[in-house]
Amino acid sequence: MNETFIETIPLPDLIQSSPIILVITPQGSDHHHISIAPDGKEDPDKYPPFIKTVYHFKVLEILKNEPCIDIPKTITVPEANWDIELGQHELQYLEDMTESPCIEAYSSSIDNIEQAGIIFLQDELTDDGGAGFEFAMESAYESAAMKDNVMAIINEQQPD
Repeated sequence: MNETFIETIPLPDLIQSSPIILVITPQGSDHHHISIAPDGKEDPDKYPPFIKTVYHFKVLEILKNEPCIDIPKTITVPEANWDIELGQHELQYLEDMTESPCIEAYSSSIDNIEQAGIIFLQDELTDDGGAGFEFAMESAYESAAMKDNVMAIINEQQPD
């Protein structure tokens, strides 16, 4: 049985490691099924597909944009650490092995992403060379009520 080890990261460190911080309104999510079955061996009981969740957000305000990239009015962001989870899923079902990864996670003041008003992101290139986004770490979201605290930390971290 694998166990995920979590290193809890405080808000100032989350802000430091997030080049993009946005005030948002959640706009729902979608689930994508990714087949892990070897070619010609489609058996959903033996090789269940990996389910990847992607979240949609309406961008209301940009608090931080260090890569200075264009940020559209709506963005799509996959769940945090989905690539690690996919690897774990493949190990379990294709090789009958398990690993215990260590991930960083923020301890948000809210329970789930549907309550989020602020998200903390990193930029990534998409397959077509465009701009994409990913969460800076697990639970990289916060209540909109924390905006003043977030801005104070961003301003404090700015070089003089």
